[in-house]
Amino acid sequence: MFRKLIRAKKPPTEAESASLPAPIAEATWETRLQTALGNDLALLALAKDAPSIDIKLSAVLALASEDALRLAEQEFRTHDRRIHRAVKDRYKTEVERRETRARAGELIQSAETLVEEPAIPANRLVELDHAWRALDASLLEDIQKTRFSELQQCLAQLLRERSEAKRSVSRWIADARQALAHLGINHARLANIAIPPHELITALAAASAAARTTLAALPASANVTTVDSSVIATLDQALRTALQDSAPIEARLMLLDELQRGTQQPEPPQEDGEPATPAAIVATPLQRWQALAPIADPGVEKALNARFEAWQRMLHDAQRKRQTDSRQRGAASDKAAQQARLEALMKAVGSAEEALAAGRLAAALKHMPALDAGSANGATAPALQARIEKLQAEIARLKGWQHWGSEQARDDLVAEAEALARSTIVVDESSPAKLPIQQIEKSIEQLRARWKQLDQMGGANSKALWQRFDGALKIAYVPVAAHFTRLNEARLENLAKRESLLDALDALNIVSDDSGAAPDWKEIARALAHFQMEWRKLGPLQHTVPHKSQAALTERMKSSVARLEQPLHEVQHSAKAQREQFIVRARALSQNAQDRDLIAKVRELQTQWQQHAKSQPLPRAVENAMWADFKAAIGAVMDRREEALNARTAQLEANRAQREALIMRLQAVGQDEAEAEIKRILAEVDSEWHQAGDVPGNQAAKLESKYRDARDKVRQYLANSAQRKWNVTCDALAGKLALCDEIEAITPAAPANIPDIEVRWAALPALPSRWEQALQERFQTGVANVGGESKAPGNTLNDLLLQLEAALDIPSPAAFQAARRSLKLQLMKEALEERRPASPAPADINNLTAAVLACAHHDAEQRQRLEAVIVMLRKSTPGSLGR
Repeated sequence: MFRKLIRAKKPPTEAESASLPAPIAEATWETRLQTALGNDLALLALAKDAPSIDIKLSAVLALASEDALRLAEQEFRTHDRRIHRAVKDRYKTEVERRETRARAGELIQSAETLVEEPAIPANRLVELDHAWRALDASLLEDIQKTRFSELQQCLAQLLRERSEAKRSVSRWIADARQALAHLGINHARLANIAIPPHELITALAAASAAARTTLAALPASANVTTVDSSVIATLDQALRTALQDSAPIEARLMLLDELQRGTQQPEPPQEDGEPATPAAIVATPLQRWQALAPIADPGVEKALNARFEAWQRMLHDAQRKRQTDSRQRGAASDKAAQQARLEALMKAVGSAEEALAAGRLAAALKHMPALDAGSANGATAPALQARIEKLQAEIARLKGWQHWGSEQARDDLVAEAEALARSTIVVDESSPAKLPIQQIEKSIEQLRARWKQLDQMGGANSKALWQRFDGALKIAYVPVAAHFTRLNEARLENLAKRESLLDALDALNIVSDDSGAAPDWKEIARALAHFQMEWRKLGPLQHTVPHKSQAALTERMKSSVARLEQPLHEVQHSAKAQREQFIVRARALSQNAQDRDLIAKVRELQTQWQQHAKSQPLPRAVENAMWADFKAAIGAVMDRREEALNARTAQLEANRAQREALIMRLQAVGQDEAEAEIKRILAEVDSEWHQAGDVPGNQAAKLESKYRDARDKVRQYLANSAQRKWNVTCDALAGKLALCDEIEAITPAAPANIPDIEVRWAALPALPSRWEQALQERFQTGVANVGGESKAPGNTLNDLLLQLEAALDIPSPAAFQAARRSLKLQLMKEALEERRPASPAPADINNLTAAVLACAHHDAEQRQRLEAVIVMLRKSTPGSLGR
């Protein structure tokens, strides 16, 4: 590496070339450099003695220790800036590396201490992580990185484990308290006799199981803190005590459940028929109850004993009730059977009487076996027996008349049927008479019903007579059949017309064609309206179409109409929504009535409405209503625009008047007003001018020009005022310097009036704070030392004046020219090395001025130089030197 650096640099100087050939010199220095590697003292000596910059640079770059780098940085600080910069960077890097690794060691030691602590604060881990991240990883050793990473993972794992253990303990405490509460609730429910034992057994078993599970999950003592250990011990003891009573409580509840379900039967009653005493009934259950293990909780014991005593009372009451109910059921059963037989007989008598009253002898004969059986039993009431005997006599009498009456009635029916047949025969078929078809059909139905009624009443029936009757009715039905034939033909014709309408409706296309053109929904709506009008003209469906075709036709009509109506309604719904959006957009335009393109937006919206109305029509009522809303919205927009234009014009005029008032306010500012008041007025007017609104376009430029002219005049007046004030300050500075010189020039031989000088001092205006403080201290010191021995300021004042003259670019006296050049070179060097600007800052000039003013007892030359400084300060911009 060093060979490359040496060969890449420029050759030795002419003096070196004259004393030693270049190849030999380079080889010699390279050999010495290779020999000195690893020895910082030798490298440092080589860097000092090397004839070229490149060899020096290679030597200092090969230094390894921090001390050697520090010595090299001190050695080359005043010369060889390139080498100094390189060795300074190396030294800074080595210091940072040492400090970073030391800080890393401290962090590793802190992490190792945390690992051993029983509790790890999370904020301490965060602080460690932030501190480690703040270190420069490139300056750390690999072993430090690895060790801290291992400790960080260990701490994170310990924190997770301890946090999990803490959460586990908290969960166990909560579960234990919940289990105890659950057991307590179930123990309290034992006193409620209304709750059945089996339900209590299930609830207690679940609560006990949960408590045992909680006990089984008892946290290990190593993971429990001192605070939690006492809580866990208390809960553990409480759970174990509660679980000790679980088995006896469950045994008693199971016995009570067994007794209440009836598995323990009571003993039979005694031989004398008296019920057994309660002690005899519950002797065996009582012995079983008393044999059970005792319960530690007296409240639970008392509640269970109360349940057992309630069961004893219930068992005794149930036995007595069963005996009473058995006797009552026997008596009621006999009485109910007798009553049922009597009611059945009375019902048969009533039915027979009704049949005879209606002339249905055959129906009355069906009840005779029941009447004969009831009469033979002899257990009937006298009134009911009289009714039965009367019915038997009447039925016997009617049987004699039945045969003769039936033949006479059938003859009359045949005569009526033949007369009806003769009335339906048309003599002249060329001019047929209008027959009452419905009346004929009704007469035929009535005659057949009367014949069937005679068959139900019984009696002889002649086949020849039936054939005459049936033949006559068939002849009478001929015109009725012809009428129904014509009616069916008309219905078939109506059906064909309806099917034709449906065919036309089904032929309409509601799907886009191959070219992508949308269906003509306007034509579809017109066709659907025409179909509905023609369908209504064909009359009611139930009277104009064959009955067997009505269901299929209705279904097809609904399907065909739905095929068009459903998409048409969707299109109309979408069209209505779009029209509503048009209305919303029209109403929204009123919110921006001042937009320049409002008229174009209104026309565009009207055009879109018209195009949409042509392509997607709505029902007329809906269309008219929505058009009225849209038209009203457009009208409101135009009205709002007119109002906005008028308001805008008025606002512009008001803004113009406001701006003119502001201009007049600036023009009215006089020279007799204070500077602070003028600044306040200027700030207020400037703020109000920028906040003021727009003005008419043709007047904006003119008003702006007038405002700028007025503002510039006020600002120029303020600028001149600041310069005047600065001149006053410079005059005060010169006056106070003169008073200081005067007070310092007082001697015992030349006394002066001190109070008069102090009065003149107080009459002068105050200076900037630093200057005022320096001169005030100098003046007070002069007053205190009046008449004392004067001390020359020495070279300090001359150095300060030289720096101040250089800062203000004022020529220095000839005696100080060499010092002026030396100071200039020093400033340039410091600016290059420390990378700061060569020109002094205003604060530096202010500080130098204060330091010069603080020096007392100026000689004539120094006062002359200070006067030149004051002249230059007077020419500077006011406020540029700070305070």
